[in-house]
Amino acid sequence: MTFTKSEKLLEQFCVRAGISHFRVPEASDRRPDYRFRLASRDLIVEVKELEPSEEEKALIACDPEEFDPVYAYHWGIPGERVRKKIANAVPQLKALAGTALPTLLVLHDPIRFWPELLDAQAISVAMYGIETILVSAEPAPEGGATVLARWHGGRRKLTESHNTSLSAVAILLQADLELRLDVYHNWYASNPLKPSELRAIGVNHFRVPAAPTDKFSHWVSC
Repeated sequence: MTFTKSEKLLEQFCVRAGISHFRVPEASDRRPDYRFRLASRDLIVEVKELEPSEEEKALIACDPEEFDPVYAYHWGIPGERVRKKIANAVPQLKALAGTALPTLLVLHDPIRFWPELLDAQAISVAMYGIETILVSAEPAPEGGATVLARWHGGRRKLTESHNTSLSAVAILLQADLELRLDVYHNWYASNPLKPSELRAIGVNHFRVPAAPTDKFSHWVSC
């Protein structure tokens, strides 16, 4: 059995945090990677790793003196990598969890050359839609534009009728020798994961304070 870097790091994190876990046996069909043993039920977990494209690999390997600063911030659609991972993981999670168990998609970027590919904002716009802003044609008194409204637009992967089997998406972060798991809860989850069920050192939980429909929602700790 081979392990990705992300899977190895997640197992290290679970050992350090005291989270009971075991690997789901590989089979001919696609299955999630892990089960976490919670106090009263299991949590079905799928681990996905962000992999750079050939274009990105070339830029990462580029001589710093020749690096074009126009590529300092990633040019892709915000949250697109996360959307693709959600679309790929949900069928696997749903197949094993059914309607009885909560599910968690854990994402890890081993390179983090472009941190914005996998951060809280990327999770937000992938889950609930691209941040859309309406501004006034009249300048604000203090200068700049006046923001009239801000809401979640298109390209949302989670709604009240889509991918409700996904309880949360988490980012597995590594800084020096420290590991951290930031868990972002799905407002529309049919089987929510309670933050109290996964409390451990290094685990942080976030949710949106209201339904992410009319207004753009910012994460709050929970």
